[in-house]
Amino acid sequence: MRRVLWKEYETRYEGLTRDTIEVRLPFVPGVDARPLRAYLDELVRRQPWPEHIIEWHCQRIKIVTVRQKNIIERLSNVSDPKRPQRCACQAIQQRLTSFGFEPLPMAEGHIFCIGREYNGPHAEVLRRSNKNVPIPTERDMRVAWDKALGSLPASVREAGRDRDWKKVLAETLAETDETCVPCEDAVTSNQVSQVKSVLRGSVIGWLDKNVGECFVTCPVTYEKTLDTLFNTSNGNYTRMYPLKDTALRGRNMELRICSRI
Repeated sequence: MRRVLWKEYETRYEGLTRDTIEVRLPFVPGVDARPLRAYLDELVRRQPWPEHIIEWHCQRIKIVTVRQKNIIERLSNVSDPKRPQRCACQAIQQRLTSFGFEPLPMAEGHIFCIGREYNGPHAEVLRRSNKNVPIPTERDMRVAWDKALGSLPASVREAGRDRDWKKVLAETLAETDETCVPCEDAVTSNQVSQVKSVLRGSVIGWLDKNVGECFVTCPVTYEKTLDTLFNTSNGNYTRMYPLKDTALRGRNMELRICSRI
């Protein structure tokens, strides 16, 4: 009976959804998300839906703080099918020297070093355990807030102006509780992004024999080492990309579930 009622309501009111409204945001220390929820409540109450449907949605609005990627998950590209394939050592070294830093160690004419040997901008990122989760910044909050706007039902999204949407976020960030500010030496997501930008064109991964340590190497060196250890030319080994395989499995699972329904 409940499904029949929802179907009837969705037929009568364009844009009405039976799914609860959920916004997923990163956890930023000191940020109070209650004003954001209040604004979503206001947008829902502007809808031309029956009163009891509006109340049902308002009571179930969720703002969920999502898990953040740690340092190695943000930097690593060894499992990425689109990882760099050409040598970019000269460009990376010029980038470092132009910023006033020492070039990276090289072996056989290509970059090859571990994280603690990196002396470029924000070197503390690669000198900490790569299992650490960097502190999200206001930039992460703004990016996630813009994505959240696109995930809302169309009618709810159109009920508010983009200017109001950004104004509420700005007011929320301005009221950050200063007592919750992280330590000064904490690594931030912005610092990790800058390190990734400086080292773009290289292959970054983790060391199996030293947990928490990263390595940075040239794509040519990485491919040479990979082919030496696992020769794919004779058919004994096949290249696998876990990230791509996991996404494919997820889509296949959704298709199987839908076919059962």
